[in-house]
This record gives sequence, structure tokens and C-alpha cells, in this order.
Amino acid sequence: MSSMNRTPSSIDFAQIAGIAAATGKALHKSLLDLLPQPVFVRSATGSLLYCNQAAAYAIGTPRGEVPEAWQVTPQVAPQPHVAGVGVESEGELDLPREPVDQRSSPALPPPSNHFCVLLQDPSGMTRTMLSTHRIPFWMAASDGTKRAVVLYVGSG
Repeated sequence: MSSMNRTPSSIDFAQIAGIAAATGKALHKSLLDLLPQPVFVRSATGSLLYCNQAAAYAIGTPRGEVPEAWQVTPQVAPQPHVAGVGVESEGELDLPREPVDQRSSPALPPPSNHFCVLLQDPSGMTRTMLSTHRIPFWMAASDGTKRAVVLYVGSG
């Protein structure tokens, strides 16, 4: 299939994330800004690091404003309750929280399809349940470390 005939559902989002991570933030932002699907990047702790214009529109955020982290909520299976043990319930529960040296390569969870993300408008009302591709990857920092983050791309 030629690249001119590819449909959005046939785009290899893991490959895009890999290229963006390898070539730097400017290309990363440029590529993701062009996608017509909503795109979010969240840190392991749940901070919203990036959203494209399609994502801001899907949430109902006024043009030029950035949504708040609470407006983008990945839906995960509830964790079992263990008496007397606190369970971390914010952020990306399956990702390492602390930065690691850029030379190390701890494994991240594999990409997944049909991962639901709840989007809420600025008033707190539910906007939509968005089906996404979920792609964990390492984002390099200027201090010689990297942090685990997740790229969410709307799947249609």
C-alpha cells in the first residue's frame, strides 16, 4: 500500500512515537499537531504534557487554551483493595514514576488499542468516552535522564 493511500487507522502510531522521541520535541510537536485525531501525552504521575488542537476541541476547551490534567482521565480496571495498604490511584499506574538514566532501558508496557479515555469539558461535565491507541515511551530530558510517558491517539 502506498503512503498516499493509507487511512488514519492504518498509520503505525508506535512508529510515529519512536521517530518523535528520537528526533526531538520540535518534530514531535509538529507531527502530532498535524493529526486530525485527538492526541494527548501524559506523564507517569498524570500531568498533561501535551494535547493537539483536535484534542482541545474534543474536550471543549476554548481555542488557544490548554486543558487541565483532570479533563483527560484514562479508564483503568479498579485495583483490588487490600486493608491497610494505600494504593497509588493517580496517573499511569503501570509506568515507572522516577526518571532513569538515558543509557538504561527498562521495559515499558506494550502499546494497546481500544483504550478508553474519559474527556470532560471545563465545567466538569462528561464530554465523551474516547477510544484511543495507548503508546508508552521514554521521553528524554536535558539532565541526562528520561521519564516514562504515554501517548494517547484517538482511534476513530
